[in-house]
Formats: sequence, structure tokens, C-alpha cells
Amino acid sequence: MRALIGISAAAAVFAGFILLRNTIIPSGIGAIDGKLAPPPGFLNAVSSQTEVARNRVEPLRFKSNLEETKGSILQALDKVDCIELQKVEGPYIHALSKNGVFGSSTDIEFYIDENAGVVHYRSAPRLYTFSKQTCRDRYEQIVALY
Repeated sequence: MRALIGISAAAAVFAGFILLRNTIIPSGIGAIDGKLAPPPGFLNAVSSQTEVARNRVEPLRFKSNLEETKGSILQALDKVDCIELQKVEGPYIHALSKNGVFGSSTDIEFYIDENAGVVHYRSAPRLYTFSKQTCRDRYEQIVALY
């Protein structure tokens, strides 16, 4: 009986950790001087501002102006299942994707760099996942819709 209680308690603590980690916005979310945070060491995190080949994706192309570019990004995000818009502030957009059995959260960020004529992209799960393609697949879906 004690073993069952111990296992149940451990499972509850583990579930609580996952829930807490999945709901807290990670430090580094946002753009500082036109830079998004480097992707964490997860295999499936992607960014257009990293030199790590396995995590690198190309920035999106800039449209004719900031508003058109931002509008196209927002329309693309609206068409992807399980994405909630979190913040739109100037040239910065933050969205959250929740999916999977535990509703795992993935942060998706865009920084529209008008001077360089590109849209930088970063996507990173809040918890480690074993799928190598999740963030890259979502990036490709968003690019196709954009």
C-alpha cells in the first residue's frame, strides 16, 4: 500500500512539474535589438537567427510594408490549428501552439526586420519532445500559408 501511495505521489509531482513548466512563459521570449533568443538545445527547436545547422530555418520574405507583412503572418497563424496569439507589439509577434496528449506548449515568435527586408522566426517547445520535426513542420506549414 505504501508503495502505491509513493508511486502515486511521484506521478502527481511529475505531472505538476510538467503542467507548471508547460504554462510558464520561458525567459528570453521577445525581441531585443532585433534579435530573438537563441533556440534551446532541443533537436526540434528552430530559428532563422542561429548558425546551428540542425536548428536553422530561413527567414520569411518581407512583403511591401510592415502592416501587410504583419497581416499575412496573422492570417497564416489563424489558419493553423491549435495556435493562440499571445502578443502583437510593433514588429514582434508571439504565438503559442498547444498540442499532443499533454497539451505541450511551443512558443512561436516572429520579428519583422524592415531594414533587412526579412521576418525572423523562432519556434521552441517548452518541454523536450522526442519528435525532431514538430517545430520545423509547423514552420513549413506557416511559410506555405504566408
